[in-house]
Amino acid sequence: MEAIGPVIAHARSLFPSAKIGVVAANKNSQWNQQIAAAYNKDMERQVQAVTRKEKVRGLFDAVTIHKYDPSNETIAIYSNESQQLQAVAGWGEASYIKVAGQ
Repeated sequence: MEAIGPVIAHARSLFPSAKIGVVAANKNSQWNQQIAAAYNKDMERQVQAVTRKEKVRGLFDAVTIHKYDPSNETIAIYSNESQQLQAVAGWGEASYIKVAGQ
């Protein structure tokens, strides 16, 4: 989380009105816990700023989750193994290895 602070600060300096989002994992992880902690810290700062009639921006403005592998339901649509493997291959090598159990 510390590594993204300078990157976000630089992006905000170049694009002051842009909304900044971070990408969370699609499962519980240490990264997601760090995102939640940073969000909670930002909320505390923003509440304090309201009492001082100041405006502060948080480290980020949004969180998005990107899932990079197909679900079992997606794979099950295809009737034979060849089609299923082609569908998984469309998601990328990492997904293929995960589904193939290698």
